[in-house]
Amino acid sequence: MSVVEEQVAAPAISATVPADRLIPGIHGLRGLAAMAVVLFHFTQLTSIVLPDALRFVASDFAKGVYLFFVLSAFALLHSTERHLGRPQWGATFFTKRFWRIAPLFYLILFLIVGFQLAGGNAVDPWRVVLNLAFSTAFSPQDGLVPAGWTVGVEMLFYAMFPVLLLTVRSMRAAIVLSIMATVATCAGRILLFREHGDWANFMLPSNLCFFAYGILAYRVALSDSQGSRSIRRVAPVVSLLAIAALLALPEDHALRRGAGLVTILWGLAFAVLCVWRGVATSRRGNPAMHYLGERSYSIYLLHPLVIWLMRPRLQGMYELLVGSIGAFGAWMACAAVLLAVLLVLCEASYRLVELPGIQLGGWFNRRRQLR
Repeated sequence: MSVVEEQVAAPAISATVPADRLIPGIHGLRGLAAMAVVLFHFTQLTSIVLPDALRFVASDFAKGVYLFFVLSAFALLHSTERHLGRPQWGATFFTKRFWRIAPLFYLILFLIVGFQLAGGNAVDPWRVVLNLAFSTAFSPQDGLVPAGWTVGVEMLFYAMFPVLLLTVRSMRAAIVLSIMATVATCAGRILLFREHGDWANFMLPSNLCFFAYGILAYRVALSDSQGSRSIRRVAPVVSLLAIAALLALPEDHALRRGAGLVTILWGLAFAVLCVWRGVATSRRGNPAMHYLGERSYSIYLLHPLVIWLMRPRLQGMYELLVGSIGAFGAWMACAAVLLAVLLVLCEASYRLVELPGIQLGGWFNRRRQLR
């Protein structure tokens, strides 16, 4: 039995991941990725001065979205591979994915359109259609949901995933896929940056490698049960050293310029991180990270709106506190208030939107099985 399979007895409970497919370490990384993106946008969407000691938040925490992509491929392979050969497994997969993603995304989309109409702004119907069809990975400048470009990229990966599941069945195939995806990503970033500038970051070709690295990470983690126990000792050291080295890169370093090819190195570091957490022996994981991971989708989609709505109050709070507790303390206090409000709202959306959507998808799949 593989280490990945051994973790099915984990006492951690998830309503978004089947109990026999839950890997606590991987689930917790979702929470880590979500928090990184929230803090990055907190620095970008407000005028609150980021302390010098936290400069890495502005320069690198946006890479949390790439960790999401790596995690997505790893988790999907772990949860879906066992269903190969079952009747209508493809239809079951797509139904689950749609009802997992669409309800909250559509709710945020309708809220954004409502805000625009209430403010007297015109809404382009074609842009709404593109968002409803999750097609903004081809045209990210037409995205209406803040930070929702990742959903468009994810949905296209879901469309590709059954083919990858049927063809990438070994470690060798995963290595070949990773090499091909890396070349495609490099070429895509260079060529698309010439045509689209920074929008190239948000297109599918610029992010293909991260999904391939997630598939490779899963194959490596699975091999841990086949005589390669050194993985459990090496992966933590390699992943932490790699992430520390990337965080330490100066802002003017050549790797940070141009088409942002340093993100590929981040993807590889995240893949090793996933291997480490995928073979970790803990059967519970970190309770705080598990809680955040369980609500990571709500955290990701809601946080830009919450920051936008709270921005005046947060900036006023910062001005009030900076004189008494300093810039670092004031920044931390504002971030804590933001996270507290965000998590309350995310708890509501998790229970009122996410879980009912998952249950509805399960109901459709059960009906199909009965027929």
